[in-house]
This record gives sequence, structure tokens and C-alpha cells, in this order.
Amino acid sequence: MKAGARLFGAGRAHNPLTFGREDAEFPLTPYRRSLIAKIHVAKKEIGLIDSDYRQILINVAKVSSSNLASNDKLVAVIEHFKSRGWKEAAPKGKRGKGTPASFPGALKARAMWISLHQLGVIDDSSDAALDAFACRQLGCTRFQWAKQAEIYKLVEALKAMAGRAGWDQSTKGLDPAAVPIVLRRRLVDRQLEILIAAEWADADWDVARAARSFGGVEIMGVITATSSELDQVAQALGKAIREAKAAGAVK
Repeated sequence: MKAGARLFGAGRAHNPLTFGREDAEFPLTPYRRSLIAKIHVAKKEIGLIDSDYRQILINVAKVSSSNLASNDKLVAVIEHFKSRGWKEAAPKGKRGKGTPASFPGALKARAMWISLHQLGVIDDSSDAALDAFACRQLGCTRFQWAKQAEIYKLVEALKAMAGRAGWDQSTKGLDPAAVPIVLRRRLVDRQLEILIAAEWADADWDVARAARSFGGVEIMGVITATSSELDQVAQALGKAIREAKAAGAVK
């Protein structure tokens, strides 16, 4: 009888130690490193011996090593440890001082967060403020530990905030490659509308005039401006909006 059959039973169709592909590769992002680190901390603090730890990986993640598990499976293992009484230690130092989340969904959320700051919707554009908001939306203790499959909830919440502020987020009919610059154009257009309504800019100004007046940014026009130029414009107009808001001209 083969060793696998003696260990797992002759009637088993497969050895669970082979569930995870040995050549499986997952990008070693800061988020993934944090998940693996938490698993090893939990293993040590619970006092698991190697054989018990491997069996948990097999039962929960269907792999024999944490390096072979997907991020979702790593999260499942962590949740299993929590169900056994393990508790995460609170992050050391001041809140939000850790490494910001850097997976794609987090980068998109951060870009929107900064844009909402430039619209005057939120006062604090820091990573710590976004981390706190994300944790409330997603029910996690740190944004970088959030389940990536649920990041859409955070993005949708930010889109809803943008919509209420008059920044159109619709992308129907747009070439996906054009979406980022179209949203930037809409952002600076909306910023100018806010400044005009606050009588912080003249009604006949266009974005190019506002960019030059408020930030010394020179562009020919919104349509011909590059993404980098539009980011500079948004930053300059955002500062003007915050000044108008501080003066009570923007509600």
C-alpha cells in the first residue's frame, strides 16, 4: 500500500496534500505578505505543532503551504484561527501609521478619495482617513487586510458620494481606456462649477482660465490636456474650493 493510502485511506480519490498546485504563483503584494504573516503569528500564539497546522491548511485552504493558497483562502485560514479564539493584536503605533493598502482596488479607492477631497466633499485626504472609512464600510480592522472581493462596496460608496457632489461617474458607452481621463475632465469641470456658484470664479471663466488664476497651471483646454495636467488642475482648483469653503462660500 502506498504511503498516501496508509495516511489518508485507500478509498480516498486523491491525497489532499496535492490540492494546491506546486507551481502556483501569486503576486507577493504587501497585502498578501500581511496575510501570511498573520497566519504564522496565529500558529505560534495558538501553539500549533507543524502537523496540526498543515492539517488546518489542508482542511480550510486545500493546500499544504500558505504560499500555495490564494488570498481568499488565506483569509479563510485566518478566520478559522479566529473561530478557535485567536485575536489579532492591535496595530502598533498611531492609527493609520502602517503601510497603506496597495492592491488595485485600494489604489482606485485612494484616487477617488483624493478627488473627493479636491471637490470639498471630505476634509482629510490622508491614507489614515481612507483606512478608517474603508474599515467602516467593509467591517475590517485594517484596509490592507480587507477582502479584495468586497472592495467594490467601498468603491460604490465613493461613487455615490461623487454623484451627490455632482461628479458624474457614468461610463456607459465609453472605451475603457478612455474612462480615467474622461473622469478627470468631468472632475475639473465640476470643480469650476462649484467655484462659479460660490462666486470665487467669474461666470465666463473656462477651466484653463481658472487653472491659470488659481494655480498658475497652463493648459490649452480640458480636451487637449493630459492626465498629468488635469491632475495639476484638479489640485489647484481643489485648494481654491477648500479656501472658499473655509470662508463660508461653499456649503
